[in-house]
Amino acid sequence: MNSSRYAALRTRRPVVWTVASWLITRAVMMLAVSREGAIGGDILHYFQSLNGTRGQGSMLPEYPLPMVWLMWPIHLVAGHSERVFATIFVISMLVLDAAFTALLHRVSRGALTAVDAWLVFGVCLGPLMFYRFDLLPAVLAAVAIAVALRAPATSGLAAAIGFASKLWPIMFVPLLAVSHRRAWRLVVGAVASAAVIVEACVLAAGMTRTMSPLTWQTDRGLQIESLAATPEMVARAFHPGSYVIGFVNNSYELTVGPGVTAARHASSVLIVIAMAVVAWLAWRCWRTRHTASAASAWLCLSATALLVVTDKTFSPQYLLWLAAPAAVVFALQPADRVARHMWWSLLALGVLTQFVYPLTYDDLLNPNNNGLTMVVLALRNLGLLGLAIALCVNVFRQTSTPTISAERSPAG
Repeated sequence: MNSSRYAALRTRRPVVWTVASWLITRAVMMLAVSREGAIGGDILHYFQSLNGTRGQGSMLPEYPLPMVWLMWPIHLVAGHSERVFATIFVISMLVLDAAFTALLHRVSRGALTAVDAWLVFGVCLGPLMFYRFDLLPAVLAAVAIAVALRAPATSGLAAAIGFASKLWPIMFVPLLAVSHRRAWRLVVGAVASAAVIVEACVLAAGMTRTMSPLTWQTDRGLQIESLAATPEMVARAFHPGSYVIGFVNNSYELTVGPGVTAARHASSVLIVIAMAVVAWLAWRCWRTRHTASAASAWLCLSATALLVVTDKTFSPQYLLWLAAPAAVVFALQPADRVARHMWWSLLALGVLTQFVYPLTYDDLLNPNNNGLTMVVLALRNLGLLGLAIALCVNVFRQTSTPTISAERSPAG
């Protein structure tokens, strides 16, 4: 047996090892809930909205309507008990996480890398992971990458269901299709599924409610944790009287300040630039689709990272959008040096994010006591920006060489 094969086999693990690792890491995460009580705010918001009497057209208008349908059984079981609702919600996310961990174990064929990375990332980010439903679209986006090669129609379906939960996973469809030999199956699967979902939403609650997640996002202001807000938050630390933070649209936003309006406009410009970069990289992936088909999965990661760093809003759970697809890419390409470096970066970003929210978030809101938290927030945002740039550079490099190896390519 040659040394490389021996090294590969040596890192294999039995299923029981993965199960034990999941139980230990998730127990550690849940034990931290007692000191991170603030993380339950979103679940309370879901509970209160679903208990309203205004009909589904007015429930959770910031989210796609299928999310109301998905949480409705939890509401029916919980009734008017917030505790029961929260318990069932968290258990549901834990089950989803367990299923995704099992998928990673299967895709990576029992190797240590991706499974360990995902489990440790959960500890780094904290129990917030199970107190938001962003894990669902993140996992669906990851599944779209994982099955794109063997089941392109299923990949499109996964992206469409992700679209029904948080919109953004649908962008994976054209990005995966540019390098796919059976792109039409992926696109048809996604378009047909999305069309059925949209039609059901329109019939159930009308066009206004169907479009409300888009209008809600457009109307949002400059969230204090976003990259675009970072210069203003730093300035606020030195001139607290010049800035006002308000709780608007269920998040803390900079509402008044010397550069707040300019920062919002800058974010809009950056999004356009990011779209242009993604389109250019997608063209490069299409041009080299026969020799660099694996690049499209990295293109999905690049687009997600650019979306996160250029948006005027940012919530800590957005790291899941990047981490879950990144785990699948790592499982498919465990020997890739960039994948390893990416995961070290994600683990560090998870730690910094948990430090900011929820551990020291009150300090961030307090203009007279936010020095350390502000520094950590700035480092986290700069780290995210650096990761986004590195991912884009990686796609550029992969599509620059005509003999790239498509190791277990997820794009076909």
